[in-house]
Amino acid sequence: MPRDKVYKVIQEFDYSQDYIIPISPKEAECLSVLKKGQILTQKQFLDENKSKFKSLNLYQRLVCLTFGTGEKIGILKNIPPKSTEFEEFCKQETVAYFIRQLRGSKLKNLKETSLSSTQKNYAYALWRFSNWLQGKDFEYSQLRQVSSDSFQRQKTRVNLEGLESFYKLYIESHNSEQDFAKVIKSYLLDPRNKDKRASTVTTEQCAIKAYFEKNDSPINFRFDSKATHKVTDQEDDQPHLDLE
Repeated sequence: MPRDKVYKVIQEFDYSQDYIIPISPKEAECLSVLKKGQILTQKQFLDENKSKFKSLNLYQRLVCLTFGTGEKIGILKNIPPKSTEFEEFCKQETVAYFIRQLRGSKLKNLKETSLSSTQKNYAYALWRFSNWLQGKDFEYSQLRQVSSDSFQRQKTRVNLEGLESFYKLYIESHNSEQDFAKVIKSYLLDPRNKDKRASTVTTEQCAIKAYFEKNDSPINFRFDSKATHKVTDQEDDQPHLDLE
């Protein structure tokens, strides 16, 4: 499971202040108990404050909305986690489930923890993508219930924790494929990948798409690595086409 996001309280909530976005009474009540300098997760807040809000049905969704509002108005700041170790990454629920569905090693007498070359290549590709995602701001469309029988598509901004949290946002977003595909393409086009061969980038693209597919939530997008990355080592020595 992905680690809980860690937040630091930058300043305390002030009922008299006009904030940049509307704040519901329930969110205001939750924000009012936060103390400057406090470091906590949403789960810690939920566990520690259930008894304080006897008149308020404190539940996970409300806490999630409250912390999102707190970030937007500058009361809370997310503390990005450090890069996940590869072994820890492979133990995450959706990643382990994905790896088990790939072709295993044909060699006998290997330890249970050993990965085949295919499993290892794909797992490392996903690990690099997951570490790139950590700490990045991401805005996507999400269906939210606004009344007992009415839903509205709204923009939601979050701070990404890694691949598994990115996947869970995707399956909860209800057909916001374009927003998530754009993030994946941004990774493939990132300057850190500019010197990679097209074949290497294609492998990373295939690993990411396979991860979503093997977790029963395929994501479809087109990306031509041959148009954006080197096909041969000699490409850098070729003359560039210009108007002259």
